[in-house]
Amino acid sequence: AVVSTQSTWEAVVSTQSTWEAVVSTQSTWEAVVSTQSTWEAVVSTQSTWEEQKSLAGKTVEGYSTHIQDATTFYLQVGTDENVAKIEKLLTQVDSSKKFEKGGKVRLGKGKVVAAAYDGSYYRCRYEGRAGANARVTFLDYGNQDIIEMDALVQLDGELKNLPSTAYRCSLAGVKPPPAKRNPQYFEDAGKFFAAQIDGKNLTVNVLYTDKGTNFVRVLDDNGDDGNEMLVKGGHARLPNRQPEELVKVAKEFVADLDTARKDAFRSHSGMWEYGDPGSDNEEEDFRPVGRFNN
Repeated sequence: AVVSTQSTWEAVVSTQSTWEAVVSTQSTWEAVVSTQSTWEAVVSTQSTWEEQKSLAGKTVEGYSTHIQDATTFYLQVGTDENVAKIEKLLTQVDSSKKFEKGGKVRLGKGKVVAAAYDGSYYRCRYEGRAGANARVTFLDYGNQDIIEMDALVQLDGELKNLPSTAYRCSLAGVKPPPAKRNPQYFEDAGKFFAAQIDGKNLTVNVLYTDKGTNFVRVLDDNGDDGNEMLVKGGHARLPNRQPEELVKVAKEFVADLDTARKDAFRSHSGMWEYGDPGSDNEEEDFRPVGRFNN
């Protein structure tokens, strides 16, 4: 699929085999990592683009438009009036305004354009060539894709300036299992996380924002903390040192995550079934197992 709408994404992650295909290869993981730098470029370099409203310190409701990995997703906020506005404006796109070779309007990297898919248009940022095709980031969903050059058309007016309605979110205080050294745990974590949030109305507590990413807690219908459940199930790790911004605003939450991590280790849950799973980067390996004995 060219773009991950909520319904499309439900189809993408509804089967185990599909999710394994998404996250099980090293090349895919490298693409996942590169998405963060691309999204930082999306939110920081558009001089004519309105900035997203800050969500820091707020609790919002919405749904995921794209799941990047076991701790990262894109959120569309239910009260964002720009969602309906953009959808309406996209129905008025002039399909004749294509980017012709040698034409007056050049298609440069970073340009905000519209991409045609299944009879509709979606806003995207042109990232460059991919052979004879175009590599794009869909601004209101968060995902990247390769599409035909002929599918791109020019945008005018508000559609070029309205901020992205997809908020990049990362679960605060946690990170996924090692992707390269232990891909099975990474895949399992992705499936667990997708089952938690896909196709559901989410309550998201934004603790702080940094470089275009919102660091959040995701709460389920019962008020249980999704971050903590990932850790307790052995599907997420903790960094060696939590960010100062997180400790400052959620000290008790940080302590709860540490307790959940110790419980997961002692019960050999998830990635801890055989002890320390290691990491993809030797400098980020966990400290000795003895620190969990307290």
